[in-house]
Amino acid sequence: MQERMRLPKAKFELLDCFKRPIMCVVTDNNGEAIIENLPLGTYFLRETEAPMGYEKNCDLVQIVIDEQNSFGCVEFVNRKKKGAIKIIKLGLNC
Repeated sequence: MQERMRLPKAKFELLDCFKRPIMCVVTDNNGEAIIENLPLGTYFLRETEAPMGYEKNCDLVQIVIDEQNSFGCVEFVNRKKKGAIKIIKLGLNC
C-alpha cells in the first residue's frame, strides 16, 4: 500500500449549488483548509491547482450541509507527476 501524506499549497474553489464560484482556499502546511460560517445548503468543491510535483485532481465533489450534517469533510488524493525517457539507438554505416 502506498504511503499517503498531507499536501500543502493545494488550491481549491468552493462553488454554490448552481456551480458559481464563491471563494478560493489554499491548504495549509498540514494539508488542510477550513471554510467556516457557511449557510446550510449544497456546495461543490474542486481543486484548481495541485501542489508542485503532483497532478491536479479533476473531481467535482458535492457537499451538503444541513441540520443533520453541519460539517462536511472531503479528501482529495493527488498522484505524483511522472515523466518518460525516450532512448534512440543509432548505428553508423561505414
